[in-house]
Amino acid sequence: MPVKYADVESQVKKITSQRPSEWSVIDVLLHELGQFKRVVAGMGFDTSDVEDILQDVSVVALKKGLQCDNLETAKKWLMKVTVNRCLLEHRRRKHSNERHRKYSFAALRQKPNQ
Repeated sequence: MPVKYADVESQVKKITSQRPSEWSVIDVLLHELGQFKRVVAGMGFDTSDVEDILQDVSVVALKKGLQCDNLETAKKWLMKVTVNRCLLEHRRRKHSNERHRKYSFAALRQKPNQ
């Protein structure tokens, strides 16, 4: 008996809608990767920076190795780590830019006050 397309489609939906009873934070990160990318990009980072920041977040998640009963709990924790990493990167760049301006060649060329 040939398999109908609707039967296959319903089976795929059934399998993909099933969620594990316990989530690892890495599973959640992979499951919600698009949303995390949008959050980081919305904080003013370009594509390569988004990938770098999410890589750092994934390393933190792997080191913690947390297991959560609830998807939302893991998602909130990951979002907090992601936003904190973005803020840290903004601070790092601000500090780096200030230091660069302080010691720029234009500042060195200025004559000292007499």
